[in-house]
Amino acid sequence: MEVCVLLPSTDSGCCGSTCLHIPVHSMGGWSGHTRERMLPELAATVFFVKIVRYCLLMWLPMYLYHELQYSKAQAGLLSTSFEVGGVLGSATLGVFIDKLFRGDSLQGTSTVIMFSTLSLILFLLTSSWGIPFNVMCMLLTGMFNCGPDAILTGSLPAQLGDKDGRNAHAAISGFINGFGSVGTVLQGPIIGAIAEWYGWEGTFYFMIIVSLIATFCICRAVSTRQDLPGALVR
Repeated sequence: MEVCVLLPSTDSGCCGSTCLHIPVHSMGGWSGHTRERMLPELAATVFFVKIVRYCLLMWLPMYLYHELQYSKAQAGLLSTSFEVGGVLGSATLGVFIDKLFRGDSLQGTSTVIMFSTLSLILFLLTSSWGIPFNVMCMLLTGMFNCGPDAILTGSLPAQLGDKDGRNAHAAISGFINGFGSVGTVLQGPIIGAIAEWYGWEGTFYFMIIVSLIATFCICRAVSTRQDLPGALVR
């Protein structure tokens, strides 16, 4: 979109004006956000990823205590392995993407989220094998689930906001993070209801399904990617 600024003519004896065309970039409000390619997919990915993350952060000790019969002290201590994995994943994911995906953050993030789903399945299959397997699986789940957060809510929105020189970083980042915050709110009553109706094992089936949906959303974003600045370009 362009606007025309009328400037008075500097020619002597001329009473006309000159039109200076200046390009103006606008996101078009919320309707403009929803029409932006890749943005709905990224927002949905963050929504589902944060549902899984906060389910584990809030409810994992209860699962370890009630379902796997650990003591309260053991359940509280072992559940921190998920958070430790999240710290390690956040610190190392960038290096992983730079080395294996040549800086393609979107493709790398989609692969990591897929591994997050697989790690949840692995945890469910090996949950009765004892503490070493439980800790290993929770570490991996934390790495693969929490690691992509800085990219999904930081660098990817920044690159998307840079397209066409719009300088819409804050708007797009807020849009994506807003969807993620909805997921953190909804997970509480959902997990409580599932645990009540289907038991604690049912909560893990729910998280696996949600993580699969997140994988589908990010893969769809990869398939619909466009020419964007930075690491989103193939």
